Amino acid sequence: MKKTYAPNSIIIGFLIGMLVWATVDPVLGVVAGIGVSVVGWIAIRMLEKLIDKGVNAAETAITNAAGKRKENR
Repeated sequence: MKKTYAPNSIIIGFLIGMLVWATVDPVLGVVAGIGVSVVGWIAIRMLEKLIDKGVNAAETAITNAAGKRKENR
């Protein structure tokens, strides 16, 4: 996968940090913002890698099936 959506986690982390900052505590808001950004980045990249593995496996299966079909003709 050439495009990644992981940087979106920084935006989400910033918004959650602002929300916590305004409602609970400024220090906790900073910690929450950084934590959500980092955990979100890791989670999104992990999901993207899993999707890539599945797509690559499907592509290989399709290529193998097409090769077998050509052999049978």
